[in-house]
Amino acid sequence: MSKIFTYDNANIVIGIITILIALIPSIYKVLLKKRKINISLNSGINYRLNDKIEEARKEFNKALEYEHCKIFKKLIIKAKINLYETYHYDMINREKSLEYAKVNEEDLLKELPDYGAKKSIMFSKYKYQYAVLNSNLGHIYNELALFRDAKSNYECSKKYSLQSIDIFRKINRLNNFYFSTFGTSYSNLAITFKGLANLNKDSRLLQLSLNNAKYSLSIYEKIKDYINIARIQNNIGNIYSDLIKFKNNENEREKIYSSSEDYLCKSLEFYNIEKYPYEFAMSHQNLGSLNLHMMCYSDDKDKIYLYYIKSEKNYDMCKKVFIKDKFENEYINLYYNLMSLYFQAFKRIGDMNLLPKVVDNGNVIFEICTIENKPKLYIDTNLILADAYFLAIETCEFVNENEKIDMMLETISKYEIVMGSKELSIRSKVNTITKLIRLNMTILDMTDSIIYKEKCDIYCKEMDDVIKANPEVLNEISFIGNL
Repeated sequence: MSKIFTYDNANIVIGIITILIALIPSIYKVLLKKRKINISLNSGINYRLNDKIEEARKEFNKALEYEHCKIFKKLIIKAKINLYETYHYDMINREKSLEYAKVNEEDLLKELPDYGAKKSIMFSKYKYQYAVLNSNLGHIYNELALFRDAKSNYECSKKYSLQSIDIFRKINRLNNFYFSTFGTSYSNLAITFKGLANLNKDSRLLQLSLNNAKYSLSIYEKIKDYINIARIQNNIGNIYSDLIKFKNNENEREKIYSSSEDYLCKSLEFYNIEKYPYEFAMSHQNLGSLNLHMMCYSDDKDKIYLYYIKSEKNYDMCKKVFIKDKFENEYINLYYNLMSLYFQAFKRIGDMNLLPKVVDNGNVIFEICTIENKPKLYIDTNLILADAYFLAIETCEFVNENEKIDMMLETISKYEIVMGSKELSIRSKVNTITKLIRLNMTILDMTDSIIYKEKCDIYCKEMDDVIKANPEVLNEISFIGNL
């Protein structure tokens, strides 16, 4: 029996149509807001991809003006993730990056079914975004570990990277973008294990770092992600470089050195100075440091000289990019590395002509670094310069006694600056006091000045106090007679 369309039915239909017509302005407003959010999102993403970070942040913040509208929750989460990304890649503002990451994490977690329960994240409608966020958090905590709370931040990085990997492994289909982030999670884990290995002086952790880095590389190679391939090649080269210090056998060291050099050189096949100046310089700096390390471990003078030349050449390549006005921190580190190179070469080759190079590069650092703005670097620079002068006093002939005394006084002044550091290790403190006593005793013998006797007495008393507090340091003291 067919239903009869009655007058009442008609009224209902008319009522519904009337309601719909009345809702049109509201629907239009909702659609307009959605359109504005999408425009801001797309504009922001385009700006970010073109390295226009400030413009990108303005657009994402425009989208976040509609955060109070629950209907746009998914779009708002997307805006927050993208805003986070602008801080994530900001070398200046890591703390801000972490702040945004934590906000995003909380928002995404709240969208999981049965928040706080044991259900798999796979049932979340934001599983991809959540995996990416965990990967990014792993990266940020690695960065934070470089300047504070290293161990705890590395552990946080490990937690988030493993969580990201676990989520990605549960997702059946990954496009190239997410597959690349999957590789990044393994890369983050490699960096974490490398950091923990150096903290704990544990070569096993370095091997874990190497395994994760190589797995990351295999992922990037599958999707032909060349920029990340180069990045991981550089990282693998650095991991091999760190492994060298754990090997006592010369053949093993040379084998690892060869692997390190090979990977670092491969990264430079992609990192050219025109398109990737910063990465180009960093790979060369890593090669310079690799050869500096090998120079310090070798006893063969021919090999020492070869490593020295290769190191100097690579550091010189960095000068094309790391200029003071643009990359101040990298500029300082470069000249510190050069100073260290010339000191180690002077120490191992014995060429007095290298001493002025140590001094010149140290003075470059002193143009920027003071005890107030960069205390550790300032102290370390003074220590290397003092050790270089001390070595010259021990090994070189002087035209006259006054020349020798002048250098000893300069050396004493720098060691006294070093002694003013509260962060000086017991070993460094003992070695420094020992050298100060020897220098003052030598000048006392040469001048008969009571000033130097008094200084000797002061430092002997200080040494006595250190020994009483740390008896194990007796092994660090080595008097080999007067200079």
